[in-house]
Amino acid sequence: MKIGFIIVLFHTPENEVKRLKKEVILLGLKNYTLYLIDNTDTGKGYAQGVNEGLRKGLEEKVDYFVIANPDISLGEHFAKKLLDGRDHFGIWGGAMKQHKITYYGGELDKRRVSGGLVRRKPASRFTFVDFVSGALIIVSVKTVQVIGYFDEGYGMYYEDVDYCTKAKKAGLKVGVDTELKYHHFETSNTSPNKDWYLFKNRIKFLLKHGSVKQKIWEIFYIPKTILEFLSIIFKHRKFLRNFTSMSLSSVLNRFLTFLLFINLVKLLPPSQYGQYVLVWAHVAILMPLLDLGTTTYSIVKLPNQKETAFFDIFSLRLLLSAVVFLSTLILAFFLHYEKQIIFYVALTGAAIFANSMSGSFLIISSLKQKLHLPSIVSVLFQIVVIITLTLTLFLRYGIGPLFSLICILYVIYAFINFVLIIKEFSGKLKIRFAPIIWKNIIRESYVYVLIGMFAGIYYGADIFLLKFLKGSETVGTYSAGYKFFDAFMFLAANYSVAATPILAKLKESNLLGFIQKIKRDSFLIFGLGLLVVIGMWLFAPLVLPLILKGEYAVSIQVLKIVILALPFLLATTVFLNGLYLFNRQKWVIILFLFQVIFNIAANIIFIPQYSFFAASYITVICEIINTGVSGLLLFSVLKNYES
Repeated sequence: MKIGFIIVLFHTPENEVKRLKKEVILLGLKNYTLYLIDNTDTGKGYAQGVNEGLRKGLEEKVDYFVIANPDISLGEHFAKKLLDGRDHFGIWGGAMKQHKITYYGGELDKRRVSGGLVRRKPASRFTFVDFVSGALIIVSVKTVQVIGYFDEGYGMYYEDVDYCTKAKKAGLKVGVDTELKYHHFETSNTSPNKDWYLFKNRIKFLLKHGSVKQKIWEIFYIPKTILEFLSIIFKHRKFLRNFTSMSLSSVLNRFLTFLLFINLVKLLPPSQYGQYVLVWAHVAILMPLLDLGTTTYSIVKLPNQKETAFFDIFSLRLLLSAVVFLSTLILAFFLHYEKQIIFYVALTGAAIFANSMSGSFLIISSLKQKLHLPSIVSVLFQIVVIITLTLTLFLRYGIGPLFSLICILYVIYAFINFVLIIKEFSGKLKIRFAPIIWKNIIRESYVYVLIGMFAGIYYGADIFLLKFLKGSETVGTYSAGYKFFDAFMFLAANYSVAATPILAKLKESNLLGFIQKIKRDSFLIFGLGLLVVIGMWLFAPLVLPLILKGEYAVSIQVLKIVILALPFLLATTVFLNGLYLFNRQKWVIILFLFQVIFNIAANIIFIPQYSFFAASYITVICEIINTGVSGLLLFSVLKNYES
């Protein structure tokens, strides 16, 4: 009687292969063959490897097959009881000890036909089960001759359940021998694709073997199935989880800010609302210097450096926040504001430190792929701000107490972010005075400041030219439509923060994976932009007339034009991040400098005749050019690296 051991390998360490060979030899079997099927380089699925072993065994007249994973260990008495189940079953397994728990085969949920392992020990040694764990299956040659090979469509998981179910439908018996014991280390628990294969293959198994009643039941479980799918996607795909959490928080924050705007306009007289706007506008003047390119620098450079490199970034940002705060106050005195306004500016200056801290927490969360944390903190803060300030407005305490509360709230927000940063470093955050290191950081980060400056001119040139060539009313009409397009630009920023650390690591470790992610992300985010465009074109005529009325009605046409630029803007973001990672920032500066010149020239030529429609179409054309040029530049760089 000949026994064939089929073990499918996939990135199995050499020492583990030697261990398996030794364990099989120590079984002391006189007539056996060991089939080690290595799928590491072939990319074949588990079932394909098993079938390859079965074919070889059939050719060599094997009587019983022991099909096993490489992450098992056979007991010393395994051989003595190996074939005791042959008089009871056509397919059988044993008692599998896994993570200190012993399992005795598996059973199917009668409603959703999902497979689960059985913990309770059967009363008798030989017990019938729905299926045997694929970690170790013993199959007689007669079974293979009757039901054939494993279904290769599963790839991984459920092929064991499928094979046992097929055997039972053919009248064969499936069970476990509770005295046949072995250990399973379950190394696949670390695989990020396990949950996805289990989910996908359960559906395949249901469609293949489920009854009509079971398939109808599954229809009622569609909401749960969708939640299971989303859970798998966001559990293992950090980029999607981070990008989605940031995008949702951005949408919520913008919505909450809009609610606050409505309350301010309703509950403050124009004079006080004017003071409120003036104070925030003044505080925002020097806010770009607060970052000084350190956020982009950090998410591009720090993934491949030690965590302590963040200490230097954090210390620099802290210094910048103090400089910006003092400069903002000095500027307020220089502009000869009333003392009351200067006092309000000083109070609102707390937002400078809060933004510095929240930005630093965003950086460390991006590096550790935990962007859902700052997203949650940001939304909760905005909710507290709106509730507190709205309550103050309703109680008619006036604008003075309003700014005092703003100061208190932003100080608390800064402190919370500081505590969260410390927690990420287990209380070991250090503030360093390192002027030489800061100088080196600024030397590399200033290019991002230049890019931001040129990008700001590029995106704002049409407004200034419309004002100069057509007047304030035209600017208002154009801006009202453009505002909705601008509302979706956060998707580009969120992509950069969520994806760049992942791309940075891939670039160093797996260039092919980097290229594949760039291609996949560009299609994904372009498609997302396209969905927004379709949604706007379908619903803008129905919903926006409720908002953009009277003289603003034509702004809807502006929106329908400029929104076409969104997919290209998002795709360009992917390509620009790739260029940053290959240190091609100067190329990006040249691209934006060209676009500034092109944008200004085109608007000067066409605005006098076509007004804001010219500015709208020029926006779309510029974004198409950006996508084409940045894509060509990136893939030319990648081609050189591959060669």
